[in-house]
Amino acid sequence: MTKGEAILICWTVILVLVTLLLIPRARTNQNRRHRKTVGVLSFSVIAATSAFVVRSSPEIDRGVRFVHDPVTDSAIKSVARTAAMTEMLSIYEHPERFDSVTFGAAAGAWWVAERDSGTAIAPIREAVSRLRVRHQRYGTSNDADSSRSVLWIPFFLRVYAPGDSATLIALEEWHAPLYSWDGQRLHPAKHRDDLGGRFAVVYGLQKDRRTGRWLIRTSTSPYIQY
Repeated sequence: MTKGEAILICWTVILVLVTLLLIPRARTNQNRRHRKTVGVLSFSVIAATSAFVVRSSPEIDRGVRFVHDPVTDSAIKSVARTAAMTEMLSIYEHPERFDSVTFGAAAGAWWVAERDSGTAIAPIREAVSRLRVRHQRYGTSNDADSSRSVLWIPFFLRVYAPGDSATLIALEEWHAPLYSWDGQRLHPAKHRDDLGGRFAVVYGLQKDRRTGRWLIRTSTSPYIQY
């Protein structure tokens, strides 16, 4: 990791923490308009400030060679987005389908295995394990107050020479209420574990030498510990 990349990641983490402190997790219809307004402003501040740091820090480019290829860039963004959607909208909505075998098979398509120094996969596996033990899942409802919302916007990407590793930063917003396996909505007052928030997530990706596929090796995605 270069000095400039470290600066960028540290700055992004600081922005995430500030965003979490400033943005209320409103769940009522009365506050929905306020949530959207603050969300737009938060994304704008994070994107503008991070872009300023990237462009104004000479260490980002000094001594590091980059690969500029539209096809590669598109492939990386597609993998990161699909992995995020798979995690949030498939694995967490149906944890009963993902035992150790099926989870390993699904995860291998998008994340670097732990035996190959991948660190992004462990928190996901632990989250699925907790949901399975508690017979809980994240999902959707017809109730307007607990509708699912998803936003994923990549705004920074660097592919490092010789073209087998990359850093991607995406602005994300997720909201999915917590349910029991029998479909009962678990009230946030008792279960503070609704999946939700706005984040700037830094992904570290690497190309699998055997398959040529891009996989996520590291991620700064925040995970609820309960």
